[in-house]
Amino acid sequence: MTASGRQGSPRRQQRATTIRSDRAFTRLELLTRDGRSKIEIIEEALDRMPLPAERDADLYDENGFPR
Repeated sequence: MTASGRQGSPRRQQRATTIRSDRAFTRLELLTRDGRSKIEIIEEALDRMPLPAERDADLYDENGFPR
């Protein structure tokens, strides 16, 4: 709780996200028209992306050398 007796906003605990590309910013604005938040859209996109280890597993051996 803060000095005024109210609980602090969870938004104050979040880290800011900077979108540097105008194209990405415009696209994100269009995707939020259905009511989802920007962070929901970003998290969904990240969940769909393979992790580098998964994506590159067939290209490199267990020691990180090209096959």
